[in-house]
Amino acid sequence: WSDASTAKSYRLENLNLSTAPLMPGQPTAVDLDFDFISQQPRVQVAVKLNTRASVDLDDQQHKLTEIDFSAQAEGAGLPYAKAVITFSGDINADMARQLVTMDGLALTARANKGEQVIDASLSTRVSTDLANQKTALKGFELLVGITDPALPGGKADMTLTTDISLDMAQQTLALSAVAVKIQDLLVNGEIQASKILSDNPGFDGRMEVKPFNFRQLADQLGIKLPPMADSNSLGLVELKTDFTGSRRSISARQLDITLDKSKLRGQLAVNDFTNPAVDFRLVLDEIDIDRYLPPENTQETASPPAPPTDAVKAVDNRLPLDSIRQINAKGTLDIGKLRLSGTRSENIHLEINASKGLLKLHPLSASLYQGLYQGNISLDARGSKLKFSLIHNLKNVQIGPLLKDLSGDDRISGTANNRINIRGSGATVEQIKQTLNGSGQFSFTDGALKGINIAESIRRAEAALKGETLPPSDAPLKTDFSSLTGSFTAEKGTISNQDLLAKSPLLRINGAGKIDLPAE
Repeated sequence: WSDASTAKSYRLENLNLSTAPLMPGQPTAVDLDFDFISQQPRVQVAVKLNTRASVDLDDQQHKLTEIDFSAQAEGAGLPYAKAVITFSGDINADMARQLVTMDGLALTARANKGEQVIDASLSTRVSTDLANQKTALKGFELLVGITDPALPGGKADMTLTTDISLDMAQQTLALSAVAVKIQDLLVNGEIQASKILSDNPGFDGRMEVKPFNFRQLADQLGIKLPPMADSNSLGLVELKTDFTGSRRSISARQLDITLDKSKLRGQLAVNDFTNPAVDFRLVLDEIDIDRYLPPENTQETASPPAPPTDAVKAVDNRLPLDSIRQINAKGTLDIGKLRLSGTRSENIHLEINASKGLLKLHPLSASLYQGLYQGNISLDARGSKLKFSLIHNLKNVQIGPLLKDLSGDDRISGTANNRINIRGSGATVEQIKQTLNGSGQFSFTDGALKGINIAESIRRAEAALKGETLPPSDAPLKTDFSSLTGSFTAEKGTISNQDLLAKSPLLRINGAGKIDLPAE
């Protein structure tokens, strides 16, 4: 066959067909081989078939036994340089009862391209009820192996086993006892699908990922993980869930994930894959985020990098407005215990509502250092600039241990109360700083300022004025106070405090000052 208008041509060559005597109802040996050649695309396939065929038209019983089929393909039109497919098994068609069975079905395939070789094998038993449009595949097993010098260890393997039931009349498909194994990763589950011939088929089932070491699996698959403070992190991962979904959405019910010492439970749904909307209700018992952050770099660099230019700063500090606009999520997250940047908190509650460029985190609350944190954060990226607002409230927090964990220096201690209400707008960090407006108050009670003993300094100053010398003092280098209070206002990035007041048994200290954030 040649088609000059498309430059396509196909040839069937070396066709050989031989049979034993054809006797109704009796097995007949059949041998067939031929070459198929295509010019566009350039492909050549050598096909061979040996089998024993039995045809009984009176009883409508037909059989193909001892099937031995092979096809070898090669050519520039193939994704691989060479591919070989073999098939064996027995086929029994009882047309009187409309039943077809395939026993001992085995299919193998090998494809190679350069040093990469893919081997696949499939085995199963098939039974089909043509009258009721039902098909069952029992003991379905698929094995895939990839040999490639570019892979870690030079090889990767995958195994899939399951039982499959297909009902075309009811448009249902069921996969039971599913087991997928990829290297050290083992996944078990079940899947049921409905309306499989419709535009929007549905499915539901369960999935269980057996405990595995994520670091070892990543190494086996050649995935390079970023450096983390704890080299033993990601050592244990486990997942269990029930799920339901369609072509447009998926929902994970009774989600249960284990990550090292952390356990996450709840529900997670993604609706409309073309414009994903995430809905979640999650509860995490505890997590130490510091374990997964990059390790602190204690090595000194030979020379400091050149300071960035103003143009580079403008690009680096540009706020991700497009990314915020793409967030479409609604849900809650509760964390029992959290460690972040050295600080510890408990009973964290977060609610997020983000859609069409408006992101709200409210309410935010947490118990920390014998006190309470409450917050309300809003990011509005619907315009050309980001509108930012923050309401932050600390009540009865022991500030000394908090500062110690955060920075390693508890310069001030006491019970802290703090309220901040600020807002700003801009397309860059600098613009946000220049537009910060708002106010706040703070107070510390029953605390101390470490590093200076103001009363002792005054006594020594008075003695020096009188020409006297005081003996060395063993008084601690700190100033106790009963209260330290103040408030501030922010206008265009300048923070002003005019009512700083500290009270101690011996002193009253007041003061005022400003911080210019844009000018640093």
